[in-house]
Amino acid sequence: METRAGSYPPDLGVLSKGLGAVASMGASRGGRFLPVAADADGDIAVTMFLRRGVSGLPWLEAWTLERDGQDWELLGGGAGTCQFDRLTARPLAADLGGLACTDARGRTRRNTGYGFVSYAHVRVAAEIGSVLAAGRHLTVPGHGHLAIVWASRLPGVTLVGHDRQHLATLKL
Repeated sequence: METRAGSYPPDLGVLSKGLGAVASMGASRGGRFLPVAADADGDIAVTMFLRRGVSGLPWLEAWTLERDGQDWELLGGGAGTCQFDRLTARPLAADLGGLACTDARGRTRRNTGYGFVSYAHVRVAAEIGSVLAAGRHLTVPGHGHLAIVWASRLPGVTLVGHDRQHLATLKL
């Protein structure tokens, strides 16, 4: 997979290769970006990375992309500081304050066609086995961070338990 963005943001191959073993990777000085979450819906996508800021504090970065033929074109993104425990095991719902919470949202204008590419960062509790978003089945990684992308209407999001029971809906 190619991207017209060059090498920044790093390793946009997460869209085709998957996130891999996130917990085994380190955000070292030479490789300051750690893939955390990604979601694609047709010709749009969002990728999220944890990176070490200049001050040494961790930042969570989100980048929106749009497919133009065979290539992904970088639209834009945003970042903000985050807590050091971002890649720890998922908390219980009682500790998280619910089965899931929306941490951040953003959007960028599309290059092709009209409208925007919107996204949300969601932290999911240990009681959740998977998430259904706009008909897509999203597997929840061990750290519980998900990226959800959409182009037009805000998607319906259903939280599914490990026993495949629908437990709740989430408003992004």
